[in-house]
Amino acid sequence: MKLIIGNDYSIYIPNAFTPNQDRVNDGFIAKGEGILEYEMFIFNRWGENIFTGQGLNTPWDGTYQNKQCQQDVYVYKIKIKTIFGDVKEFSGVVTLLR
Repeated sequence: MKLIIGNDYSIYIPNAFTPNQDRVNDGFIAKGEGILEYEMFIFNRWGENIFTGQGLNTPWDGTYQNKQCQQDVYVYKIKIKTIFGDVKEFSGVVTLLR
């Protein structure tokens, strides 16, 4: 019997970030392996879309219309396409700490 192990994908989504320009945890973005396409949406408490990012190199910096967002909890929705062609969606909350 032959066992073949193929490529897999993984995704890590943090639950908080601190955009204070100290170069540590300054942007909110997922990290992962085996992801071909990535799109992220951030919503405020009123359901307004305040950020849309394409690709794993486009973090949310905690601003909206060039102004710093207040410390609060925000909702994210992330859509990915894996190396297998599967489309996955993730949603949850992220805390912006100032």
